[in-house]
Amino acid sequence: MQWLIPIIALLWITSSVFICLWHIEQMPEVIASIVKSAFGWQEAAAGAAGYTLTQAITCGFQRGMFSNEAGMGSTPNAAAAAASYPPHPVAQGIVQMIGVFSDTIIICTASAMIILLAGNHTSHSSTEGIQLILHAMVSLTGEWGASFVALMVILFAFSSIVANYIYAENNLFFLRLHNAKMIWLLRLATIGMVVAGRYLVFRWYGSSLT
Repeated sequence: MQWLIPIIALLWITSSVFICLWHIEQMPEVIASIVKSAFGWQEAAAGAAGYTLTQAITCGFQRGMFSNEAGMGSTPNAAAAAASYPPHPVAQGIVQMIGVFSDTIIICTASAMIILLAGNHTSHSSTEGIQLILHAMVSLTGEWGASFVALMVILFAFSSIVANYIYAENNLFFLRLHNAKMIWLLRLATIGMVVAGRYLVFRWYGSSLT
């Protein structure tokens, strides 16, 4: 499992770079749009009023909390069990820092560039979340883009479920509750939460309100 996430991340970043190069003639316009949206006089006036700044900070915290394990608070589980090289806490700290940077800065920026390159194809007000990147990929690469996004989501979701289950099972060992009955209860509970997460839509809205 430790090799799966780097491969998925590298695949997503590579595909994003390829798409950006494929539409290189649109890149100056995209970059100009980013700068204009961030530093335009209307944005500055709204920021001075305070509402836009507050919304930006709130949304940033929401997305930052759920975009990586540092925001979720599960990083210590992985770091404590890892065998870093060289065997020093600082080395493991650097590894965890690189993980957050790669996810939040590189992968999120790559995804944003794809959405911005798609332009008007993703401007529908009802389009948000995973549908936004899905529509952007389809508009830029054709129908195979939908299959690619679906594959990435499946792999990321699967690896996240497995990793968090491992954390939970290790916690049972730490609490000395690692008998066969408790482990099977944990496995059944994990499956139940995966199924419930599919239907309890309000839970996803709750995650954005945290």
